[in-house]
Amino acid sequence: MKKILCVCICLITLVANSQTQRIPAYVIDTEGVKTQGFINSSTNYKTPSAINFYSSTEGNESVKITPQNAREVGLTNGDVKLISSATTIDLSNDEVLTNSSEIRTRESTIFLRQIIQGKADLYLHSNENNTRYYIKNDTSSIVLLPFKKYMTTDNVVKNVATYRAILNEYLKCNKNDFKVLSETSYNENDLKDYIQRYNDCQGSNSKIFKQRFNFKPFSATAMAGVGFSYANLDPTADRFDGFDDPSNTALRVGGIAEFSLDRINYTWSIIGELFYTAGSSTELSQEQIDGNVSGKITSFEYQSIDAMLGARTYLYANDKLSIFPGLSVGYKVSSGDSKIYAIDPSVNIVSDISNQFVVQPSVGIEFNRKVSAVAQYQFYTDTSFRNFGFDINLSTFNVMVGYRLF
Repeated sequence: MKKILCVCICLITLVANSQTQRIPAYVIDTEGVKTQGFINSSTNYKTPSAINFYSSTEGNESVKITPQNAREVGLTNGDVKLISSATTIDLSNDEVLTNSSEIRTRESTIFLRQIIQGKADLYLHSNENNTRYYIKNDTSSIVLLPFKKYMTTDNVVKNVATYRAILNEYLKCNKNDFKVLSETSYNENDLKDYIQRYNDCQGSNSKIFKQRFNFKPFSATAMAGVGFSYANLDPTADRFDGFDDPSNTALRVGGIAEFSLDRINYTWSIIGELFYTAGSSTELSQEQIDGNVSGKITSFEYQSIDAMLGARTYLYANDKLSIFPGLSVGYKVSSGDSKIYAIDPSVNIVSDISNQFVVQPSVGIEFNRKVSAVAQYQFYTDTSFRNFGFDINLSTFNVMVGYRLF
């Protein structure tokens, strides 16, 4: 239990430290003057309407940066850029559909997050109601790509897809023929492909900005799943020949706390894990005892708390899908109800399962930095039965799904 307490203290320390983390950034004001500073980390996917800009990593004094007093805000390493634009915004709500197909708009000065820069640029603006995209070619101003979802009187969801006409008008290119245009959906990946095709036609490179924008360094994921355990008796006395216990299934629930070491690209993280596992198994097996073969019933019951500390790295397939291998080490603390039973003609064994040091490699995938699936493998040896003539090798393969809470 002391080891679990130590892990908890470490996690609390990480939370406290995460509150003061700031990311190097810059701002260009309306006069074109560029200033270096810092911004707070955040997990908000929405386009900000204002940003607190700090001169240092310490202190609370800041300047509020808005689209009205800045031309551009970005991360110092150039990965992310927001620009100020007086443009058209769509007032539609994609979550609450109406029967009207009319697109209601108004003019406003807002921040747009740049996705692609080249002969043609692609931008995004996302708020609580919708996500809309904007384009610009080398001779035009920034233009909204109009789109709306609505409900017919027959309760059928339809789309107003006039954005294709805008794409055809502003970004004509022999690589973007009618077939490509008709297959271009209103999402980031399709629009990125379309813009890149146009830039290729124009002989222009496409700089793609990252959309994982200043994540908070600390996050937590709730997880649940099953574990498939396998036991093998390794004899240390001549009268035991050993046995294999076929796999059994156990319940596994818990959570993972995560601290990112790279708050800009979100690649390497330190993780702390706390899981509860419960399972049991009863199997009939054969054992060689003094040269005679006899049937033997073996079973084990266990409940444990796994406290682990480790690291993982994120390999991004794209902005919405990541793969993360990891490695953790820790301690499996078994309850007093965790026992193994071995019954045969010469000995009747009932003994507690001891606490174990565990090494755990893992691999997982995550969608939209929210929903994940993780596979873990644990291997450890219990020597508490050595007086009875054997050690127990235990291995567990865990499969779990998770949801990132924040």
